Amino acid sequence: MARKEYAFYPGCSSQKGASASNYLTSVQSMCKTLDIKLTEIPDWNCCGASVSYAESGELPRIAMNARNFALAETNLPGQDIVATCAACWLGSRESKERLEHNSGLLADTQAALKEAGLQIKVIPEIKHMVEVLIEDLGYDELKKPVKKPLNGMKFAGYVGCQTNRPFGISGESFENPMYLDKLIETVGGEAVPYDQKVTCCGGALAFSEPERTQMMWPRRRSRTSSKRLMTAAPK
Repeated sequence: MARKEYAFYPGCSSQKGASASNYLTSVQSMCKTLDIKLTEIPDWNCCGASVSYAESGELPRIAMNARNFALAETNLPGQDIVATCAACWLGSRESKERLEHNSGLLADTQAALKEAGLQIKVIPEIKHMVEVLIEDLGYDELKKPVKKPLNGMKFAGYVGCQTNRPFGISGESFENPMYLDKLIETVGGEAVPYDQKVTCCGGALAFSEPERTQMMWPRRRSRTSSKRLMTAAPK
């Protein structure tokens, strides 16, 4: 039996064969080393991040995430849902919060799920993979399996906005979160100061203003002395 088990939500970008499937490969290798079992939620669907930017409305987006909740609850009862994509994690966390605090929205969502033969009874906890590493395992446990420390290598930890606001990592600052810096140091690297660590990557503008999104990254790279950026999302 694995040390930790989770219902895994890969999301559209990180699934096998997608644009960030290399991210999935890294996660799978890491989880094997750390004895973490990820069981993919059967027949999962998109979190709705893309359609929400196209003004689809609130209920469709919430219902899409709720369907994933119901599938996880039915097929993997008692397991927390883990996402590796920042947008998937944020959308799922927001949907959970809304459903737990808005009875009218919950009723409308249940009605939509009923059409698919599904129902929410208990909404699982939603975690980003970073939360699993830091809050469920801890830095000391992450350091134990390191075989080749990244000695002499400098990294800038780029958190972005979605894994930082409004939920964030427990105990971390919203203005200057340090968990990626600590993760870098845990595996032997050197974390360099980076004043752009919580700025938006422009992903939300990728559909409406792609030119502006493409202009944002050169500025991100120019504001650090490191040639390497570490991030916790498939950017």
